[in-house]
Amino acid sequence: MTAMDVMAACRRACQACARLESMIDDLDDCATGVGGTGGGGTGGGGGAGDRMAAYMARKDELARRLKAEERWLAAGRQAVILLTANLPELPRKCLRAFYCYGENAPEIAQDEHYSASSVYKALAAGRAAMRMIPDKDAEEALPVFVRREWRDEE
Repeated sequence: MTAMDVMAACRRACQACARLESMIDDLDDCATGVGGTGGGGTGGGGGAGDRMAAYMARKDELARRLKAEERWLAAGRQAVILLTANLPELPRKCLRAFYCYGENAPEIAQDEHYSASSVYKALAAGRAAMRMIPDKDAEEALPVFVRREWRDEE
């Protein structure tokens, strides 16, 4: 596993967390109409209680998936921080913002008060440096549980 594999996995986990959080928010928004004042679904059509149970089951499932992704994200962030520790300031900040927090280059440029082209160059320089890290060192930056699960997926 390369340093870039580790960083890409961190970004995917960040995006997955954001997507799951959005799904939970959307589900909550839809649930505001679930709890009506009906009599419990007489007539066999499935009343508010059934809808509420389905809502809670779906929310619990999404919350479990989010918790698992957050665990991966925390591990990935830890690894990215270790892998980028020796980089110059701008590439280090840009790589961490991009891979750990899911920001894109224009967002990073705005946050750091640099031009977008400076951020693109810093990202390219940082990625080049990451490609020089031996695979063994990149893998060792990850917590043991991630290394085990990563190998199980291969």
